[in-house]
This record gives sequence, C-alpha cells and structure tokens, in this order.
Amino acid sequence: MHGEVAYRHLEAVNATGYKLGAAYTLYWSALEFFADQLRWADLGAGAGTTNDRKDGLSRFKKGWSTGTRTAYFCGRICNLERYEEVVGAKGVAPTDYFPAYRKGEFI
Repeated sequence: MHGEVAYRHLEAVNATGYKLGAAYTLYWSALEFFADQLRWADLGAGAGTTNDRKDGLSRFKKGWSTGTRTAYFCGRICNLERYEEVVGAKGVAPTDYFPAYRKGEFI
C-alpha cells in the first residue's frame, strides 16, 4: 500500500488453484481486508500496452474493476550497463518502448 492505494503486482496458482478458483478468493479476501483503508486498488494489467486485450488475465482483472487508470511500475533503469546488454542481445532497434527488450512480445 502507498497512501490510500493498494498495488498488486504478481500472483500465480498451480493447476489445483485454477480448478478451485483460488485467484478469485485471494482477490476477494485482499479487497475485503483492505476495504476500510483504500481509496482504490491497482490490480495491474494483462501483458501489453492496450486496454482492449482479450487474454484470460486481462478479462479476469476487468471483471474486478469499476474503472481504469494509467499506472507506471518503476520505469527506471538501475543498472544501465546490464540493461544495454540485454537490449543488445535481443537486437532491439532504438525505441521509446520500456523496457525495450520486451517490445513486440505482447503486441
């Protein structure tokens, strides 16, 4: 949490968890637990840069939401030398997309 906003980053369940709908229980429980402390919750997004994704993760998260907001996760390069190595290894042309080494993976 930061102020009145809760940020959710990653979550995963195994095959049994999917079968039992564990992700729904985890979301519901977290939102219920923090309800009196939150103004809103950032549940994250599906992969990619658009809001009209049709993948399961995007549909799941949209099912919990009453609206959308732009959110930025980090956006800072802490080890420029290593970052440039990774981008170079992927053969990425200069771009404004961040992180450059992920460009095109989800589009």
